[in-house]
Amino acid sequence: MSYNFRTFVPAFCNSHDFIRPKNEEERLYLESLVRDDYDRAHPEDSFDDMKRRRPFSPEDQGLYRDWLAVAAVRAFIDIPVFAPVE
Repeated sequence: MSYNFRTFVPAFCNSHDFIRPKNEEERLYLESLVRDDYDRAHPEDSFDDMKRRRPFSPEDQGLYRDWLAVAAVRAFIDIPVFAPVE
């Protein structure tokens, strides 16, 4: 899957510059890049539990935003330098 690197540029500045996946497929891909790390970092919790609490919890909204920013950076790093942009 190739991505337009401009989608991820805000992640390099600040996680408060929200990452907005362009569709459900991209969101699922980004989440897959950090799901296991989140689960390891929070053994008493799961990524899916955090996502379910997100609409009601400002803390979980921030956690999700920060983890998605990490995922965007990872997705950016995995792109070859001259990857074609769709």
